[in-house]
Amino acid sequence: MTIVIRGTLPVRADKRDEAIAAFIAVSEGSESEAGCQVYRFSEDVREPNTFIITEHWDDEAALGGHFQTPHMAAFTSVVGDLLAGAPDVVKYEVSSFGPLHG
Repeated sequence: MTIVIRGTLPVRADKRDEAIAAFIAVSEGSESEAGCQVYRFSEDVREPNTFIITEHWDDEAALGGHFQTPHMAAFTSVVGDLLAGAPDVVKYEVSSFGPLHG
């Protein structure tokens, strides 16, 4: 089973550059972790300064270990000051997935 995290983070306009730097740092650190398949941020094209996080983890143990890493602690210590509102993050447990054939 794969764990998928998907969420939105509204960023303060005056903190946009700081937020992007924090997103890059935590993304790079996270993608180097065992069990992390994807850890990426992107911007919502319809909502300025709203960023989307997408994570894929091999399992619950990998996700749990992620919360113990130094790069996650560093991110957690700064992200609250960068946000314009509460993040909306959801965890999915996915039994299978693959390419969309259209």
